[in-house]
Amino acid sequence: MAKAGSRKTKVSKVEVPCIRQLCVLRLVNVTIPKNVFQDDKRSKIQFHELEGVDGLLAVGPNLPKDPPWLEFIRSGTSAPVNLRNLSSSAVIIVQVGGDTLAYCFGYGRYLLDDAYIDGSFGLRLAFNILDPDKIRSLDSKRLDNYQFSRHQTHEGRNVVQFGFDVESDLLHAVMGIPKTNALCKAIAGRDAAILNCSLEIKDLAKKSKEILKAFKETSYRTHFEWLDNIKKIKDRSFIGKLDKELINRMNAKPTEVTLVEKEIHDWYTTGMFRYSISPTKFPMLNLQDLL
Repeated sequence: MAKAGSRKTKVSKVEVPCIRQLCVLRLVNVTIPKNVFQDDKRSKIQFHELEGVDGLLAVGPNLPKDPPWLEFIRSGTSAPVNLRNLSSSAVIIVQVGGDTLAYCFGYGRYLLDDAYIDGSFGLRLAFNILDPDKIRSLDSKRLDNYQFSRHQTHEGRNVVQFGFDVESDLLHAVMGIPKTNALCKAIAGRDAAILNCSLEIKDLAKKSKEILKAFKETSYRTHFEWLDNIKKIKDRSFIGKLDKELINRMNAKPTEVTLVEKEIHDWYTTGMFRYSISPTKFPMLNLQDLL
């Protein structure tokens, strides 16, 4: 029984903003947004306008297919086992001034033509806003033997504490905590940037402007001036010359050419490799299997 004169206290509900994980790519040399998608996939993509956002929504085909291990399971039972995988993919293209950003969802990244992707975007954006002493993860390649390394910690560290050598290591990816929460609460950078932030789709244009502003800053040079030494070759004629040189070496001395993964491979989730010219799968990368 309540005491005389007591009043009930009304507790207001505090709305907690939804934290989303955004995968963002910067696209270059874009004249017609639909052209940034791969030629063989463009006809299967559904294009839509977004309400309240000056952008293009591209939704990839959502076709069911059998998991690769289904036949193995079926061979051990007479009971019907019906399982289908669905790979969802979508991309939102937002143009701000002369810049273009692509927000990828699901497998949307693989709908895009690599020729339009700015390979330096994610790293530069990350290092522009990261607290230099709050890096949580660092991926690198050793140039002399092409050895991959991933160093990860539960607490923030600087690049030196990770053992990164700017003379002999090539930076591949970084993850850490920003200096402020203005743009996001955490960021990972490679070619794409992965941002953890609160966002509604109606604010996508505003967020895009903030991302591009942060990307174009040069504050990374205070602590990471060596980042300018990492540049992706974009000249197609030069790339063509390098391709021809590689083919010549493969034909002349194939045993002196090695095929390696382009990034750290997760053996727990993807254990087999397949070359585009054949449906056969292999447990390891080997140039002789390709030839």
